Amino acid sequence: MFFADIETDDDRDMVIDLYNKYKNLMYKVSYDILRDKSLAEDAVQSSFIKIIKSLQKINKISGPKIKNYLVIISRNVSINMLNEERKLVTVPEETDEIPSGGSGLDDIILRRESVSKIAEAIKSLKPIYRDTLLLKRVYGYSDAEIAELTGVSEEAVRKRLTRARNKIIEYVKREEGNNDD
Repeated sequence: MFFADIETDDDRDMVIDLYNKYKNLMYKVSYDILRDKSLAEDAVQSSFIKIIKSLQKINKISGPKIKNYLVIISRNVSINMLNEERKLVTVPEETDEIPSGGSGLDDIILRRESVSKIAEAIKSLKPIYRDTLLLKRVYGYSDAEIAELTGVSEEAVRKRLTRARNKIIEYVKREEGNNDD
């Protein structure tokens, strides 16, 4: 465990508590992706290095949010390790335009009946889009912080956010169209 970046005893105690409480869950998430015990252990350690660098954000997270946050970090670290091993490019070069017109995501959210549809749409997103969206909207990370945590460029983060937004809009529009019948 790397404690050099931890400034206070309270922060050190919090990291130790988080490690003891969630290391097995994080290991399982990493092992499910990497299928290698030593790589999964490395992924957990790398995840905690990222977590230590972002301790000020963790202080704002409470309850089940911390578990989700740690799973997102360990999943992303593991996927990045797998992609490095396979020499895969993680972000396609295609571009997605933000749709124009009056039915943007903000307009849809304002309609009360759409809230559950948006929750369903978010659940249906691929993990790379869902995780990026959650890190941005729920945990309040900047694009630069998300890029550092997930190991992709800021441009890739922006593309993922745009794609997530577009997919949510498509899902909600499709669901609303099905209900008009």
